[in-house]
Amino acid sequence: MSETKKSPTSGQAGRASGASRFTTDPSKYSTNTIIDAFRKALIEHIGVAPDRIEADGKIHRFSTNGKKDDKSGRYVLHIDNGIPAGYFQCYRQDIKRTWRAGRDLVPDLTAEERQAMREQAEQTKAIKQRQETKKQQEAATRAVSIWRASGSAPFDYPYLEKKNIKPNGARIDGASIINPMYDVSGRLWNLQRIFSDGSKRFLAGGRKRGLFTVLGGVKLATEARALVVEGWATGCTVAAIEPGTPVIVAFDAGNLAPVVGAVLGRFPGLKLVIVADDDRKTERLKGKNVGIEKALAVAAQYPAVSVVVPDFPINAPLELSDVNDLVSWRNQ
Repeated sequence: MSETKKSPTSGQAGRASGASRFTTDPSKYSTNTIIDAFRKALIEHIGVAPDRIEADGKIHRFSTNGKKDDKSGRYVLHIDNGIPAGYFQCYRQDIKRTWRAGRDLVPDLTAEERQAMREQAEQTKAIKQRQETKKQQEAATRAVSIWRASGSAPFDYPYLEKKNIKPNGARIDGASIINPMYDVSGRLWNLQRIFSDGSKRFLAGGRKRGLFTVLGGVKLATEARALVVEGWATGCTVAAIEPGTPVIVAFDAGNLAPVVGAVLGRFPGLKLVIVADDDRKTERLKGKNVGIEKALAVAAQYPAVSVVVPDFPINAPLELSDVNDLVSWRNQ
């Protein structure tokens, strides 16, 4: 009986000949091919893609309406952990998609290649962590230097007058007022800059997660109750409404959970009340109220945390979302 030899599949033939073999070294496959496929996915789902796409594993923002000052789109693409992947989203259209390179771009891996991929991913993660830590340390050094050299913010600074708030310890540096961002042990890591037009910036490369500032002139260690807010202007208004009560400013909704976790970890007996933003306009337009949703999600994790929201009258403009907005509107 003669032996019938089976023809190798195209994948087997490729591996036998050494052609198109996948490797965890990203330089061995075409970065441009990966980026082109990612760009195609952005255009398919969002309708637009940035002119330049960076495959560095970092968050990049871009315009989705053609205007230079628009930053409603963002993406992350990494190719250094074996399987190119990432995500992209458009806040304006409320679209978010994850993305992963398919088999047409990345052939199947052997067990050895998968192990090598995991090892390389861990090495890359460790390198990135060291780089990030170094940048955060450098930003912290800059923050301390800037804070020490700055003077008290004037009461007539345009942003303060617009928001009808007092400086509350803010300082001025150049054209902006600055607010300190501390960790739970009291170390200064970063600064938030607020310009006269209301735009805000943090120090480049600086840490933000879990950092906060406390208004009200009291220390958390001596109190049984504290209030937590997203924005600094909201915190100033809340501090005026409840003088003597510490007000913790988390700086944005995404930082509420890390801040609350850090504070309760250090002061477990503290009762916290989140004075949430009520994003009524986005709820009306997109069915999402990020301010309330984030606050409730945090409260669900901790028995010591409760949530209150601004009591907007029915005739209040939809653009109003926080306590400062409400008080300013009522005082017009």
